[in-house]
Amino acid sequence: MIARRIVSVGLLPLCFIWLSVIEKNVFPLILLLHIAVHEGGHLLAALLLGVRPTSAEGRYIGMNISFSDGTVSYKKELLILLSGSGANFVFLLLSLPFISVTFVFYYFSAVGIAMFNLLPLSICDGGKALSCILLMLFPEDKAVKLSGAIHFISAVLFLTFAVCVQFVYRINLSLMVVSIYILLELILSY
Repeated sequence: MIARRIVSVGLLPLCFIWLSVIEKNVFPLILLLHIAVHEGGHLLAALLLGVRPTSAEGRYIGMNISFSDGTVSYKKELLILLSGSGANFVFLLLSLPFISVTFVFYYFSAVGIAMFNLLPLSICDGGKALSCILLMLFPEDKAVKLSGAIHFISAVLFLTFAVCVQFVYRINLSLMVVSIYILLELILSY
């Protein structure tokens, strides 16, 4: 059977721990917690749906979890993909009563990770979920072309947004670097 990659989400724990030690800031560790909750949501959904992960591979900007069963339906795959952001929202709602106003970045990081992963970009859960939906609605060749076009347009829009943010506010060069990476990965994958 052919292994299928379903989940691909950013997880760079060593970088976050390093930033926490050097900057003496708790934010990277809280961000790491949100990422762990997100990935845990994917794994929990897969296990509840009877899909067993066979491997997890860390990458420079992500993590790929492979499942050996090549017969995972697109509906199950879609549920697994959306469960990461769902886990972030549920965790945030459950933790609201315990968080003080001083930890407002906690809220924004949880929502940020969940929303970013729902973008229709090829490396995000939202892009893979869009591909699943299109594969359920259209023949494979048409679905692949449609999802490729939507991923490319989304990547260009994301890069445009990042460039505008950089030139107007001059605050977030990392957003532009990530958007260039996303666009290059998309171009190289096709």
